[in-house]
Amino acid sequence: MKKIFTLIVGLTALLSVGCDPMDDIYDDIDTSIQVNGNENLVLSSEDYTETLKLTNEYFSDLDFAKDTIPFLLNSKYPAFTDGSLVNVTFNLNNSNSIAVKVDTLVDDNYTENGYSGKYIPTNNETKSFLEDFYPDSKKGDVAELTYSKITEGDVIVYKLTSSNFEFIGEALADKYPGPAENAGNYGSFDINTDSQNYWSEDMILDALDVLLQDRYPNASEDQTFVISYKTYGGSGSATSVLIYNNSNFVIDTNVASKTSQVTESFVNYGGYWEMPIELVEQDYYDMGQRYANFDDKDEVAYKLGLFLENKYTYAEEGDFAAVKYNFYSDGSTETTYAEFNFTDGKFVYIPDATIGESSIQFGLENGVWVPDNTIQYTMTSADYDAIAEEFASTYPDQASNLGSYGNFNRQGSSSSWTDEMMVEVVAFLLNKNNPNAEVGQKFVVTYKSYGNSDTESLNMIKSENGDWVVKE
Repeated sequence: MKKIFTLIVGLTALLSVGCDPMDDIYDDIDTSIQVNGNENLVLSSEDYTETLKLTNEYFSDLDFAKDTIPFLLNSKYPAFTDGSLVNVTFNLNNSNSIAVKVDTLVDDNYTENGYSGKYIPTNNETKSFLEDFYPDSKKGDVAELTYSKITEGDVIVYKLTSSNFEFIGEALADKYPGPAENAGNYGSFDINTDSQNYWSEDMILDALDVLLQDRYPNASEDQTFVISYKTYGGSGSATSVLIYNNSNFVIDTNVASKTSQVTESFVNYGGYWEMPIELVEQDYYDMGQRYANFDDKDEVAYKLGLFLENKYTYAEEGDFAAVKYNFYSDGSTETTYAEFNFTDGKFVYIPDATIGESSIQFGLENGVWVPDNTIQYTMTSADYDAIAEEFASTYPDQASNLGSYGNFNRQGSSSSWTDEMMVEVVAFLLNKNNPNAEVGQKFVVTYKSYGNSDTESLNMIKSENGDWVVKE
């Protein structure tokens, strides 16, 4: 029969602690009986609020849990000896805080992405730029980007469509027969210099002038146009900034003077970037706020949810929305973000944090409870057979005895397994069953024995060189 623990009667040890708030935990602890234990513990309300004196029935983060739970274990298991294990299940604050990326673009950021003028013309292009600038971003991430863009003058943004290219193909069929036909058929300008359908910069400008003359016959003098289009070759797309001057659309050579540095916010909507909805002062008053801010997250969840439902009356299941707003806390107001999913007919706030269950196993080492990765393992019939087969030639008498009786003879006879042999066979078994175990992984391996007890155990750890050794 397996021995669950061994009683050791000894002298009562004096217990001292160095942290005043935890003094009460150690009152009336009886250490006259000592045992080697293995327990599962689920923390109760009393454990959080009474024993550990926490305000909430959860830990704010994992490190705090690792630092605090040992005090509780000392209180609950004062008689446990080194090698004891307790698997603790507790409530943990799982942060869902929004990741805000703050960056200021430098010259290389522009030129590496094809913006030789060292500015990004429009917000739409900035959204596309962010997809490459933050390739590992996930849904809900926020980018607060400081960059240069066109901010002065009357700016019209236009993106060429396939029908625009068809129009160009027909309008310039006589002037550029091969390139015009190709553009009309494929919806792009071929900019490969060795192609028979090559479009030079001057030819593209000619095509854009023809198109814009047709689309904007009443353009104003000095009006700026930011035109984007597809290319075959190069990066696959390009942008030209034109100005209407003397009845022609020409390259705007003074565009740099119309740019300035701005800081704008964008939110990853799940594969693409959009600007968040930004509340204006009147929005707060319309929602019943006394000031142009919120100071309570419950109000944020409720009122902004209604705000979005009124704004997007035709929202569909799964739609996502982000709102930029002011939040007042601790005497100051800061700009922050709230995000929502449209679920079951309403916009549901995605909280900054959720409370969930987590578990950590603690082991007692040198009288101190520490997070422990020890795995408890009991050998099976298949394990005994595998060991007997593996060591048949190395330890023939011992292996034969193991194969016949299904336990390790530990009496000291000719077929007996020594301590060194046991370390060897357990190391073999751990390598066989856990070939990908990481350095530092610990096991307590229990096996049947014939001798002083029915079972024995070995504490093993995978060393830095990859060998399984006895854990001291």
